[in-house]
Amino acid sequence: MKRVFLSFAAAIACMATFAQESEATSPFSISADVVSRYVWRGSEIGGSPNIQPGLSYSIGGLTAGAWGSYDFDFSKTTAAPECDLYLSYDFEFGLGFIATDYYNQSFRYFDYDGTTGAHSIELGLTYSIGNLSLGAYKFINQSEATYVEAAYEFKNAKLFVGAGDKSYYLNYTEDFNICNVGLTVGKEVQLTETWKVAPYASFVVNPNKEEAFLVLGITL
Repeated sequence: MKRVFLSFAAAIACMATFAQESEATSPFSISADVVSRYVWRGSEIGGSPNIQPGLSYSIGGLTAGAWGSYDFDFSKTTAAPECDLYLSYDFEFGLGFIATDYYNQSFRYFDYDGTTGAHSIELGLTYSIGNLSLGAYKFINQSEATYVEAAYEFKNAKLFVGAGDKSYYLNYTEDFNICNVGLTVGKEVQLTETWKVAPYASFVVNPNKEEAFLVLGITL
């Protein structure tokens, strides 16, 4: 097992180095996060550490990408792996649009049925001005849940508060309520001329579910 993790760590290091070296010349980029828990919008998704790879292609303000989350629970008792696709466009004056296809890998990939299918489609609108960012997101199939969030960035830190409805974010209620309040603190560390990492920690509270999480992560 130790050899497996050492090999995995070496592969991640090579991937991060490649991403840093090619960033200035290629529209493609790759990334990876390792987190102690996968917490999304105030709710825990599974109960074990996760590796979260990503790849994207950007040209101008347009970005197309894929993102996933895979846990280290080899007993397969936690949440199913996730593999998402997204398409976004950001204007220079701060406005942005994003469409995301969330895919739960416990279902057949090409099943797009709104009731039993594997995909949840979400549309989002974002706006940033200075250190303040705002976002509103709406699922257009299945639960049709809504989520809004405001965040303010300081040096090496970010405060955020989010609210949502339905069981996606709340404790099995339809009411719109605050579900995601927290603070993230992190800092980039330059390891070599071409490779840097960014460790961070997030303290997250979901007032509606009366739950709190302290998550440690690192972006490679």
